[in-house]
Amino acid sequence: MIELLLVASLAWLPFDKTLVVDLGFITVTPYYIAIVFLFGVAVVRVVRRRVRFRVGGTDVAIVIVCVMYFCSTMLADRPRVAGLLAFEGIFIPTLTYFVSKALLATEGVMFRAIKGYGLSVLVIAVVAVLAFISNPERSEPFGRDGVALSSLAVLPLMIGLYGLPNKSRALRGLLVAAGLIAIAVSIARAYWIFVLVSPVLFYLLLRGRAFMVGAAMLAVSFALTLAVTLDKSLVEPVSISSREDQGIERVLNPNHWKAAIYNRVALMYEASVESFIESPFFGKGLFVPAYQATTTHNLHLEWLESGGVFGYLAFLAVYLAHFRQLSRYGKGDALACAIGLASLGILVNGVTNGIMHSVMPTCAMLFVGLTAGRLESLRRREVGGRPIRADRVALRNLARQYS
Repeated sequence: MIELLLVASLAWLPFDKTLVVDLGFITVTPYYIAIVFLFGVAVVRVVRRRVRFRVGGTDVAIVIVCVMYFCSTMLADRPRVAGLLAFEGIFIPTLTYFVSKALLATEGVMFRAIKGYGLSVLVIAVVAVLAFISNPERSEPFGRDGVALSSLAVLPLMIGLYGLPNKSRALRGLLVAAGLIAIAVSIARAYWIFVLVSPVLFYLLLRGRAFMVGAAMLAVSFALTLAVTLDKSLVEPVSISSREDQGIERVLNPNHWKAAIYNRVALMYEASVESFIESPFFGKGLFVPAYQATTTHNLHLEWLESGGVFGYLAFLAVYLAHFRQLSRYGKGDALACAIGLASLGILVNGVTNGIMHSVMPTCAMLFVGLTAGRLESLRRREVGGRPIRADRVALRNLARQYS
């Protein structure tokens, strides 16, 4: 029964914005209710030792993120607003992580959950295609905008492309179709680029280079963010209205790419840095800036502005610990590396769209939690009653799957 609820909850996640209840002091959805209940179930099972839960670096870093953002919320100019946003952007994603790690570590349950999740993404993608045919612009099926739909779709696409053996053709076809259609019709530029380079990234992750890839991506993106923020002359001033930037031209026309970068630098980055300087240590908590409908469209500035230096370092620790674990225990395992690759995709998109809004923080922690659960199952595998290194087990299983 609990496994059924878990599968149903993930299958419902893409549709969650269609049923939102505003209680005034908090916003409630079916997914929020389910994940809180499932977290309680996970805690009970861990305490009663029905589920093995090994506390690792990623778990500790996520708890530190919660503590840092609690401080940021208490120190915010509008604590109530910051608290409401933190509930959706920190609390629910954190529960999603621990539930995914604790209850989705078994392959059977994980595959059923992924199948249901993929079917839901496919439904939304088909509706988006029909809307695009009638009006060739990005639509918002079931309340999910283009970036949200792509963020939901990157997991089934990476698993379908890289994480399953050839014999799972039906499931692979479902996941690849859902992911490709959703990302294509959403016209999310960052995800298009990510999909194109994903074969190289997956190869590196499979060879145990996840930490190197993740650290390099975060370092390079921070350096580029700092460069264009300090010197706006590096970005060509091109202006295109958001209304004109909703069709296929946003990908085919180079001026749309230039305008997207310039609008972020000119309208958001400098203001975000000034906001960070006002409260550099704990930040201002999560809030909606006056210059943007959501948050700053850059994960580095977003984390610095909302969480300060401490919150930023805590978030970096989450992902560095995550990729470190993937390098150590996921080497050679196609499924773990495919889910980890989806986590990297969220970060790549976050460089130009941020993470702490819409469904993205939940997707981010869901992918990290699924990876952690898979790695724990690899760590627990035994041959002849004697524990061995997980990467050797994974390589042997991978060779058997693809032979």
